Amino acid sequence: MPRPDGYLKISILQVDGSKPVPRVCMVLLTKAYMNVLHEHQTCLAAGVVEVDVEHGVVEVDVEHGVVEVDVEHRTLIFIIIIIILIIIFIMKLIGLLLLLGLLSLVEGEVVTSFAATCPAFFIKDQNNRLITPTVLPDQNRYKQICQRYGKAHRYATLYDIKNRIPVYSAYTFAGYKSIDRKGSWMIEPQIDEPGASTQKDMTTSDKVPLKLRGVNQALPKDYEHSGYQIGHLYPHCHNCDQNQAESTFTLTNAAPQDGEDNTDWYGQVEKVSANMIYNWCHPGTGHVVTGVVPSNTWIVKNGVNRVNVPAYFWSAFCCQHRLTKCPHSKGFLALTKTGMKILYNDPKHDWKMVTEWMSVQDLNGRLAPLYSVPTFEVFGNVCV
Repeated sequence: MPRPDGYLKISILQVDGSKPVPRVCMVLLTKAYMNVLHEHQTCLAAGVVEVDVEHGVVEVDVEHGVVEVDVEHRTLIFIIIIIILIIIFIMKLIGLLLLLGLLSLVEGEVVTSFAATCPAFFIKDQNNRLITPTVLPDQNRYKQICQRYGKAHRYATLYDIKNRIPVYSAYTFAGYKSIDRKGSWMIEPQIDEPGASTQKDMTTSDKVPLKLRGVNQALPKDYEHSGYQIGHLYPHCHNCDQNQAESTFTLTNAAPQDGEDNTDWYGQVEKVSANMIYNWCHPGTGHVVTGVVPSNTWIVKNGVNRVNVPAYFWSAFCCQHRLTKCPHSKGFLALTKTGMKILYNDPKHDWKMVTEWMSVQDLNGRLAPLYSVPTFEVFGNVCV
């Protein structure tokens, strides 16, 4: 049934993140009472607006209710409509940006069991039993984090709150691509505020109370003027998806790394392992664990040991061979410049990082004494 003369309906399309961003338009009032204007469309966002020009009534339906405004002057009606639509536009634009990941926050959840909360990043044995890398025994010191981004778990991290660096991050190999970072380095509020709330979002450090900030984890300012770069464990380049890559930019997934070591680690391990997985592994079966071993060297701020500088970086992958369908794997262990200086007791020499390729079984044997545990297993008995 047609509306009575003088009654306009302005329909605004909804924003659906699962579809291409729609054209969302507002039709300006064009009735004779307001001088005849040409119909004009402007991209906006939000609900339904109904305007009764004849009787001076504005109704706005924005999904959750109706707002009615009675005024005498039609010019005022027009101004109110524009203000309401601008507010609606801002609200919907924020929601759209969140859907697009431009304002998204990384979410990290401190858990008591990787297997119970984020099992997807770990291999299974022949009996379909989940195998996680060795979790070091002191639960007060080593925290299991299921890293989340955009409402989805992305990878898992075992974090050492004493040294303020990870032990390792475990993930499934999703591809190789150079992806630029859009956000800032984040931290995990639950690490500094154990059991505090339901605050699972990985966010900027200023969101944590000042007296607790950085008590158990590294902060971005720790790396400033330190001489070290922030080195990824789970590298952003092992992804083909922007959201997945963004999820790697958390300080719970990073450790101090000399600039030259950072470049060498990328060329000798991150790029090489990606090529191996592409060439040898059945697609979708690659599981990777990358970790660090602490040293006795620290980033020091105001006389306080803030962040441990690793002596070793290590990595290993396990997958199903694309031809034999059998488990296939490789391990990497790199002694960093810091590790070299300690090992050879020569801090002035210009050491170069040395990377060794080995079986995962050999890597397990090398890591156990470095972590001071009887045994250490990256993939259990599945990949050796």
